[in-house]
Amino acid sequence: MGGTNSTPPPPQPAPPPAQPAPAAAQPVPAPAAGSQVSSALSALSQAELMILGGSLLILVVDLVFSIVLDWYFIDELTFLLAAVALIAVVMTRFLRMSLPVDYSLLLVGSGLLLGVLGVRNLVWDLFIVGRRSSAQDVEYLLPALLLYVGIALVFFGAWRLWRGRTA
Repeated sequence: MGGTNSTPPPPQPAPPPAQPAPAAAQPVPAPAAGSQVSSALSALSQAELMILGGSLLILVVDLVFSIVLDWYFIDELTFLLAAVALIAVVMTRFLRMSLPVDYSLLLVGSGLLLGVLGVRNLVWDLFIVGRRSSAQDVEYLLPALLLYVGIALVFFGAWRLWRGRTA
């Protein structure tokens, strides 16, 4: 009996695995603003940190105690010098912008002038406190103390920056 020799056909090779559809280009997440600030702060020198912190303290004292609460008056030149120092540090170190003047000279000049103004204002405040009947008045002494801490920070930061400069 002659039948046909039926041999099964050779097995077909397995189809290749399905390729996943190409994903749409996913945006790379931007670094968090907090990490950018912390990395910029870590790049500052100790003198720049002192100037930045002191300037910020002076401006906050003016905002809170002079403008909002009307407890204490900070003269415009003190405010201006603190704002100039703060803006110089932020523009140069955080925003990576160049200034039309020498950065360290601007910080040293602002800090030393703030120190001179601070001594003048301290003499005036001691005169006022001596004449007031309530010398322990928190409304006057607290902002004055915070102002002088800010001025001292900026002054000694500028001093350190000046001493560290190489000619």
